[in-house]
Amino acid sequence: MDQSSHRDRSGLLTALGVVQILVGLGCGVLLLGVIASDSLATRSGGAPLSQRAVASTIFVLGMAAFHFVTVGVGSMRARRWARALSVVVSALWLAGGTVATIATVTIVPRVAPDRPLVATAAGMFVALIVLSLALLFLYARPDVRATCEHRDRARWTDRVPLPVLALSLILAFAAASLLVSLSDPVVPLFGTVVSGAPAALSLLALAILCAVLAVGVYRLKTGAWLAVVLLQIIGSIVAGVTMARTSGGLARDAVVWTLLAGSWLLYLGFLLSLRRYFAGGRSSRPQVIEAT
Repeated sequence: MDQSSHRDRSGLLTALGVVQILVGLGCGVLLLGVIASDSLATRSGGAPLSQRAVASTIFVLGMAAFHFVTVGVGSMRARRWARALSVVVSALWLAGGTVATIATVTIVPRVAPDRPLVATAAGMFVALIVLSLALLFLYARPDVRATCEHRDRARWTDRVPLPVLALSLILAFAAASLLVSLSDPVVPLFGTVVSGAPAALSLLALAILCAVLAVGVYRLKTGAWLAVVLLQIIGSIVAGVTMARTSGGLARDAVVWTLLAGSWLLYLGFLLSLRRYFAGGRSSRPQVIEAT
């Protein structure tokens, strides 16, 4: 691309990279805090923390720290892969943050009425919605994309449309999360709780399936996309029946059901919207999520 055909945004990419590195360092600090708290609880003989919860938290914070620092450096160097991952992860961050914020505002008052909800909701709104929305908007700008294309060569993220890349990353993350869950294998199923070897084998099988589907989606295999859609439908039905057979707690709360059903339907709609990328093979120009 001719450099004169766009406004150079190297300075903006550097600034955004610094912001992402700071976010990554913040995740690293939280990670150290979780590890220290778990160690302190173990040494003091207090109530033991859930092994699965600790492992999952460490995994998520560790992945977040690695991602933001790595992508931040890539952004400062105007790498195409860094811009693409920033757009995709910011969009996923925004979607998940919106659901989490709504859940906090609607559910927390029911289970913890004494908790300072306003401060918590405000913090989540800024950290999960405002920041992710700002990063998404700025990285999706055409001049930011053009700057990266001019300063860098084609990368692996250019092979597929950004929404497809997002789905592939979701599946890869799900596979890794399921492997982490093997630290304390428990699977709620139809009102019962499966544990031990059967749960471990189930989680391992699901992890392998998600990993295979992640690769298949990235390769634009129609069968992989169809399998993901079927997996979402079947998984939603199983989760719904399991919740319906769970007694007490939030499983009987209409607000929780509404939020979950809305999230499931939106995700299914997202999956169905990707069909156009798999029907006729690879898109000749796969960049999709852009600012107008």
